[in-house]
Amino acid sequence: MIVYNIHSGHSYQCQPHPIREGEFLIPSDTTSEPPPAFDGSTQVCIFENNSWVVSDIIVEKIDENLPEIETPTAMESLRYERNRLLSMSDWRMLLDYIGTDQAEWIEYRKQLKNVPQKVESGELPEPTLNSDNELVFEHWPVEPA
Repeated sequence: MIVYNIHSGHSYQCQPHPIREGEFLIPSDTTSEPPPAFDGSTQVCIFENNSWVVSDIIVEKIDENLPEIETPTAMESLRYERNRLLSMSDWRMLLDYIGTDQAEWIEYRKQLKNVPQKVESGELPEPTLNSDNELVFEHWPVEPA
């Protein structure tokens, strides 16, 4: 026995009932009435109120006046990465941090915080973005071991 999904019109072969001979296991959301012919690229067919309804697919036009999403500058990417690195070591600044290297982490975080100013002053080279708009900057302070 073949049934049709009422949301998509796809056909399914029902499995025979394992105990009751001549009966089938019929999935929910199906009907035995086949859908009418329709163009799946421009139309949709749905089973409503015991009959199939074919409707055209409505395609909304994208507003061409929307502003383009701006790619972050290299300095914005640098600050984002600096903030990410800082957040990864925040837990080491808690009062109950049990490590013996907290002073080293404080110094590392101080150096991280100063990276943008050092770039702007010319002490460190300017960051760049590669062809995939990913940050290229190799002058980060070294994380404590």
